[in-house]
Amino acid sequence: PELKKNTLLAVFNQKNEIIAIARATIDSSSFQNLKLNQKVAQNLVDKGYYLRKRQ
Repeated sequence: PELKKNTLLAVFNQKNEIIAIARATIDSSSFQNLKLNQKVAQNLVDKGYYLRKRQ
């Protein structure tokens, strides 16, 4: 399947736990032309947010 810009993504760690929700910033057709340090997704919410959130 193709990845399209603005698609919501679930980010997993090596234990298959969801650690973040992100939004794609590029299409999969752009992967071959990536520049060094180019952002491919923007973090929307990460697992640590709930630990840092003021209660």
